[in-house]
Amino acid sequence: MQETGTGNVEAPPPARRALTPHLAAAIVAALAVSALGLTFLMSRERQDSSDEPGRRGTSGGPRDESVIAEFTKLSALAGEMFDARDATIAPSIYTDESPVLQEVLRSVRNLRKQEVADRGHFERLSIDVVSADSRQALLREVTLYYPCFMSRNGTDVTQGPGVIEQTNLYTLRDENGSWQIHDAVLERDRVVKKALDQCTTP
Repeated sequence: MQETGTGNVEAPPPARRALTPHLAAAIVAALAVSALGLTFLMSRERQDSSDEPGRRGTSGGPRDESVIAEFTKLSALAGEMFDARDATIAPSIYTDESPVLQEVLRSVRNLRKQEVADRGHFERLSIDVVSADSRQALLREVTLYYPCFMSRNGTDVTQGPGVIEQTNLYTLRDENGSWQIHDAVLERDRVVKKALDQCTTP
């Protein structure tokens, strides 16, 4: 997130951001992600997933429900991290070897340095477990991301698309008995709505 000469903040290009469901709740959203974005919850560009571990074609059983529930908790925690601009929360969300961890930390620290609050949010459209075993799981989440950045004095300084639909792949790993986000990869995205009244509730 970079501050322009006019004091506005450019929303991250869709091809670089997940949930921040915070995920998102915005990964995120995120990241959520998101999340997460989400978290944002940050995403990396699509990679070859031919070596994805675990089982495929899951049937939505108890294990899938448990993994989704844990991911939802991580996405919400990522949202709290971005809201509070508190990078110390990150180790509770991401694995130590996460390829997105450093980008997430930089984003949170930049928000604090620029005195900009990330008030963006994610709306989950769908989530599915692609594969899962006892140590690792791959989830696909589709969200709508509503970017919103507020300056210290409460001014909307958001630039870029108003609503972005994102499909993200999240890799979760079991770290000492707890699920954590290891990776977040953007699979596809599209602008649903151009910039207009960015920080209003849809």
